[in-house]
Amino acid sequence: MDISFCSHTILQTDSLVVPDTLNDPRFCANPLVESSPYIRLYAGHPIRVNGFPIGTLCLLHPEPRTLNDIERGMLVDLATLAEGHVLHRIQNTHIRTLYQTLDAERHRAMTDSLTRTWNRAGLSYFGPVMVKESVSSGKAVGVMYADLDHFKSINDRYGHAIGDQVIVQTARRLKAVLRVDDVLVRHGGEEFLIMVLVNSADELAGLAKRAREAIVNSEFNCDNHVLSMTLSIGVTLKRDEEQLESAISRADIALYRAKANGRNCVEAG
Repeated sequence: MDISFCSHTILQTDSLVVPDTLNDPRFCANPLVESSPYIRLYAGHPIRVNGFPIGTLCLLHPEPRTLNDIERGMLVDLATLAEGHVLHRIQNTHIRTLYQTLDAERHRAMTDSLTRTWNRAGLSYFGPVMVKESVSSGKAVGVMYADLDHFKSINDRYGHAIGDQVIVQTARRLKAVLRVDDVLVRHGGEEFLIMVLVNSADELAGLAKRAREAIVNSEFNCDNHVLSMTLSIGVTLKRDEEQLESAISRADIALYRAKANGRNCVEAG
């Protein structure tokens, strides 16, 4: 008999919340319900790495209760953080080896102080590395230029402190769905630049879709405010012999096209 609650959660794309296990036919006869630890509330969210479910983050309680929208959002955010920690512990690769060779002072100079992603100095360092790696691997450099939609209204309505929390949570969610060798850069304000190595335009489009859905599919909980955000993304593949700066410019143009076409979408350039 499988007594694991999480074996049900890992098959889902969203959270599984059971307010009272005694009222759920899947779990009412479970020995973990009928005897110690007498689980009554179960809430779990799947953890995925590179699109594959590897486990769950779950909450248990011996008394029945429901989760409100803020608590459900916190569960998703905690699972997203867990995904990020798992990615950081994945085996060393070429790009991660370069991370480790940076001395502390240079690392700080290349890191955005708010989000702990790379900044423009980091882009200048890792951009040529990605181009060189693409040549040796036979893959293409994909560029994603992402921008939070209507972000100014968040600052205007709730203040810059809440706006900063939105930026930080955005960075965490993007880190969680990106792969270990992908390079995430805060390019300015609410804009993020992502460089990836891919085999095709379809693979790049799939990564961009995951990045957008990471922002759209669950609300942001910032202090006592629950906010819904969307993300517009412009994507392109760097052409042979093309300078990386040119590819970034084309991704930026595609981003403007995404904004013009109603936002909350991905456009290719």
